Amino acid sequence: MTDIAYFDYAAMTPVDPRVAGVLREAFEQMPVGNAGATHQRGLAARARINHAREEFATAIGADPREIVFTSGASEADNLAIKGALTYHGAKNPRLITMQTEHKAILDPAAIMAKQGVEVVVLPPLRNGLVDMAALDAALAEKPTTLVSIMAVNNETGVIQPIAEIAERVHAAGAKLHVDAAQAPGRIAVNMQDWQADMVSFAAQKIFGPQGIGALYVRRLPKMRLQAQMHGGGQERGMRSGTLPIALILAFAEAMKLAVAEREARNAVVETLHKQLIDQLPPPMALNSDAPCVPHIINIHTGLPVAQVLALADAAGLALSAGSACSSGGEGSHVLQAMGLGERASQSVRITLSHLTSSAELARLIDFLTKLEGQQ
Repeated sequence: MTDIAYFDYAAMTPVDPRVAGVLREAFEQMPVGNAGATHQRGLAARARINHAREEFATAIGADPREIVFTSGASEADNLAIKGALTYHGAKNPRLITMQTEHKAILDPAAIMAKQGVEVVVLPPLRNGLVDMAALDAALAEKPTTLVSIMAVNNETGVIQPIAEIAERVHAAGAKLHVDAAQAPGRIAVNMQDWQADMVSFAAQKIFGPQGIGALYVRRLPKMRLQAQMHGGGQERGMRSGTLPIALILAFAEAMKLAVAEREARNAVVETLHKQLIDQLPPPMALNSDAPCVPHIINIHTGLPVAQVLALADAAGLALSAGSACSSGGEGSHVLQAMGLGERASQSVRITLSHLTSSAELARLIDFLTKLEGQQ
């Protein structure tokens, strides 16, 4: 598999060697001890976690007490959606979200709807951005408990104006949740600037390990949640379960690096992005003209997505139709929501990173050029 040219960084990133070093040290050198125990080793483990929590919080402009560690962004999303809507103080709970959200938002929303929660799912504008007029109208219709909108779309790379959305949501008396799995290292992520009430993160998207994520839960004004996992009462009662010390330490390191090296990494990606777009064979075209991160490129190829992916795999290229959680030949639900019709089943997602080499990019451009000739 060493000859595979990888263009699916939005689905999974490799673990940065420096992050792997933190993992290795924790697994091999740290004395065993449960962070919930009161003996010396337990207290030492808790101290390590507290330090990592502080580093993670500092990287995103938060208070350490606002960080709840989870098994990933999907669990964080579920905790945010279900926790806010089932909290005993939430009367006549109501959720507003978008059709272009990740399934980790749409599926919990559907479950809540079956339990009697009113769920409003807004279509996006043609370019994938939130329709502010539609959002305002939905907020004005009746009191809303929670609004959930993704910061950076995982299939198109579209960047939503989170601070502006937060202002509108709060003016209507509602709370805002943001799925930010694709945001760190790609755009500036700061809780003070965003003013969101909850934000989900995942280590596997920022060159950290699988199996660890986090939910930022705002303290002031207080965001109240009903726990969805019960047991030992860890994470201030919001998420029970023995804390995975090594994964938490590695996640904090990955987040620190993503924030500190964002500009340098992005400079590399922007150069690669320009080279790809400049050499994209017509009539292939981007599926959105909205502000997007340069890392995620969604293009219309004019050929069935299943055929393109099969040819790419045979050519040693790792591409995708969209989210790894819902990839398939039927086309992206995100593109369908944007009103692209048949284009939704004829488009692929290309994701770049600072690790993408010029040789890999040349292979991709050659593949796309030959692909255009098959139409």
